[in-house]
Order: sequence, then C-alpha cells, then structure tokens
Amino acid sequence: MFKFLYKSNEDKTPKEDYIAKITYYISKENESMVDISLENYEDKSINALCELINILSKDTIVVETINIIKHFLLKDNKQEELMKIFLCIEDIVKMSENISGEKPIIKPSEMLKK
Repeated sequence: MFKFLYKSNEDKTPKEDYIAKITYYISKENESMVDISLENYEDKSINALCELINILSKDTIVVETINIIKHFLLKDNKQEELMKIFLCIEDIVKMSENISGEKPIIKPSEMLKK
C-alpha cells in the first residue's frame, strides 16, 4: 500500500526542526509514500515517534485532519474543492461499511454542517 522511506540525521536539511516526523504523500509517479524521520536514536526521539504512532492510531485524527482541510479550503473560498473531497470521503466510508459492516461515527454529510 505504501512505500516507506527513512531519512537519517545526515539527510535532514538545517531548516527543519523536529524530533520525530511521519509524512504521508503521493509521489509524482502516483505511489503512496510514508517518510519517517528521527532527529537521532535517543529516548526523546524514540518516545516522540511512539507518540506520533499513538496519535495515528486514534479515529479522532481523521476527523481533526478533515477539519483542518475544511478550514483552509473554506478560508481560500474553495467550496467546490471541499465538496470533491467530501464526496471522496463518502465513497471511502461506503467501501469501508461494505467490508466491515460498521457505520461511521461521523458521516461525511455531517462534516458539511459544522
């Protein structure tokens, strides 16, 4: 599903300021990528990476991410683009329901109301 990348401390550009970082993106070759970077292998960096993994394991991160996307698209007056994203989310939720039989906690249509 994802191609994983790892950057060592030597690969880090000086302007980046992080202890641990997980970045998800789609490459120009249309591959799903995950880039994981650590400042070093000290406990502080390892614990920060564990905290990121903990955050990603929660359903609320998806809702929070969608709300951030919604906020900035509305701020830039991009309602049409936001609707396209919500329709994609709705399709994802429907596929997930078909596979798992579970209903979503928050429906995409409810996101429009907030």
